[in-house]
This record gives sequence, C-alpha cells and structure tokens, in this order.
Amino acid sequence: MHATGHEIDANQAQELMQQFAALGYIENPGASKAEQEESADIEGKYNLAQTYLWKNEPDHARPLLEEIVRRRPWEDRFLMLLATCYFRAGYLRQTGRLLEFIADAPGSRDVSTELLRAKLKFARGDWRGGLKGLLPVEALNPALAGVYTQIGEAYSHLYQLDNAEQAYRKAPLTTSTSRIVPAFKPSDREPPSEL
Repeated sequence: MHATGHEIDANQAQELMQQFAALGYIENPGASKAEQEESADIEGKYNLAQTYLWKNEPDHARPLLEEIVRRRPWEDRFLMLLATCYFRAGYLRQTGRLLEFIADAPGSRDVSTELLRAKLKFARGDWRGGLKGLLPVEALNPALAGVYTQIGEAYSHLYQLDNAEQAYRKAPLTTSTSRIVPAFKPSDREPPSEL
C-alpha cells in the first residue's frame, strides 16, 4: 500500500501490474492484443454455447463448440462440453469418439467424464455396462444425488427392483436437477398400509 496522495512512478506501476498478472488477478498486460481478442472471442462463444445447452438447444451450441475445439483442442473443458453437446443432440457415435479421445489424456477419469460414459452406454441400451461405470462414480462423489437416480434407473431396467429402491432412497428427496425420470415408481411396490 502507498500513502494517500502519494503517486507511484511508471516503473512501480508496471511492476505492480506484472505481479497482478502473475497472480491471475488480471490479464497479462504484455500479451498481444490479438491474443487477448482471440481469448475473449473463445470465452464469449463458450459462454453462449453453455447457455444454449442450459436452454436445451444443443444444435445451436454444437457449431460454436466445434469451432472452439478446432482453435483450442488441448483444453479439456471445451472437449468435455462438446462431448456433452453431441450426446444431448443425439450424436452418440461422435460422443463415443470424443470420449475415447479424452480418455487418452492424463487425468481424464473425473466424475463428469465417467457420468457421460455411463449415460452413453445407457443410451445404447447397455444397462449393465452403464451401471458398472456408475458404481465407481458413486465412490468418487457419494454426495452427487443424480448418480443414485441413474443407478436406480439402471437397476430398474435390469429388473433388480430392490437394488433400484435402495439407490433411489440414497438420493436426497430435494433433488430437482436430475434429468432422468426413474422407471421404478412407488406403484411398483406394495401399496402403503393404512394408518
């Protein structure tokens, strides 16, 4: 900090700006204007693509994400969002290919990647394979309620209704963000006893 009313000279200001950039508080003032414009363009398109996906409009998000991945193919977040977009648009083959590409990268076995792999197997009708992929995700993040709903869905399709019920009971009742509607319904069980 400097005293009130005391101005710092240009060298001190430049040094301070470099420190802020090194700490990540601001963009590097030494970066070229073209690089800054490209980064801003990519981030803007990425944010717009996310908005389209939130609005369930993957066909609008896809061209934006494909362009971003062509420009920055090394960034995992762009690859993963494109894989999610392909899946949501129904392009299962492209989703699988992109997930295979992502699998070759170090550290690619995170929760979101494994969830998408399982969803892809479910979409292809491989309920056992998808369930097998979800069980380790449950261990990685037991607080993720959507995993239990998807595990319950898989058990339901495999007609393992006791296991499905156990999975659904593990999911917090307040979960409203799950996109999978369970096949196992309370009407599939015995009717509640009269009080």
